[in-house]
Amino acid sequence: GRPGFSTEIYALLEKYGLTGKVRIVRFSWKTAFADLISGKVDSLATYSTQQVPAMRRKGIEINVLRPWEHGVDFYGDILFTARRELEERPGIVDKVRHAVNRGWRYAMNNPEEIIDYILTLPGVAERGVTRDTLRDEAAAMRELIRHDFIEVGYMNPERWKRIGAFYKDLGLITESRQDIENFIFQHQHGLDPDLLRLIAILGALAMVISAIAFWIHRLNKQLRREVKERERAEVQIRELAMTDPLTGLANRNAFNTQIKAAVSLARRQGNMVALLMLDLDNFKPVNDTHGHPVGDELLREVGRRLKALCRETDTVARIGGDEFAFVLVSLKSEENVTRIAGEIVRILAQLTSIMGHEVKIGGSIGVAFAPDATEDIDDLIKNADEALYAAKKAGRGTYRIHRAEALAG
Repeated sequence: GRPGFSTEIYALLEKYGLTGKVRIVRFSWKTAFADLISGKVDSLATYSTQQVPAMRRKGIEINVLRPWEHGVDFYGDILFTARRELEERPGIVDKVRHAVNRGWRYAMNNPEEIIDYILTLPGVAERGVTRDTLRDEAAAMRELIRHDFIEVGYMNPERWKRIGAFYKDLGLITESRQDIENFIFQHQHGLDPDLLRLIAILGALAMVISAIAFWIHRLNKQLRREVKERERAEVQIRELAMTDPLTGLANRNAFNTQIKAAVSLARRQGNMVALLMLDLDNFKPVNDTHGHPVGDELLREVGRRLKALCRETDTVARIGGDEFAFVLVSLKSEENVTRIAGEIVRILAQLTSIMGHEVKIGGSIGVAFAPDATEDIDDLIKNADEALYAAKKAGRGTYRIHRAEALAG
């Protein structure tokens, strides 16, 4: 028979012929982390919304194997009721379903309010539940539910058919019913069934009478929608190709494009372009001490603060893990550049707290100019990197400007 754990995991093992090749052991959450770290067990069947963030908060690097990425995608928690209850009190069933869905939508849209409430419940604090753990769980649940794309509570009939066929193939059930029309609850509108049938008949007659006009209208509408969707998809693809997904800043591709355009414009207009290369100081200890979620939020906050310093005509980009770059255009002198470089150093030194954790970072900056110093893009980037190295060598938390004869600050 099937072992006493998730059917999805059993189905995944069976799909790859592994059910007879692995040894299943029961474990306690008190020793689960230690068993995994020590190698006593190779994997844990766990909740991705709770235990996975908990492990990462402890600095445990893990690989997460998700069944749905291998075609095993079952429904998890669902509401169900007896047919008799539905037949005798359909209004109550409908109200319960509506209330549950509404509650989930509210929770997903107002996570901090829900967290505040959970923390007031008896016994929560004693179990070691904190605001950060609840935030991690809410973020993980949001990725699974995706209520911004799929209505909460929606169930796909075709997906239920695939699940039934999967169970039958695994030998967990003897028959996979395909007539699931009465299996999924349908919202009741409170209309008399005879009236509904009459409306359906009249609607069908109206559709027959206007079939040609309706078909043409629908075809045109579909074509317009497809054109809009394609245009929107192309815009999204371009944005994704030019945007850093973590901070929302320009990425390395966008940076390369902008620096070339800026230098070309400066040559025509007789202005200067400044390139600032920024490296965060002491970022790795933040990741090592507080975990990647805190490190990611730190990068996002740095990105927001850097963006606020730039003009609309300038570009700020994240070009590496903790590396950023500025492209400042239409400059008449170096004065504005040194002011911005000093301001960046100052605001990074003032960033002392992220998600309730104390952090201490800084920034080292290298500055190079074009076309005065060079007219070659690669040389410009190389000069800025050399200035950045000089800033780090000078003790970090400062900036240096590349000059042909020397580096000065």
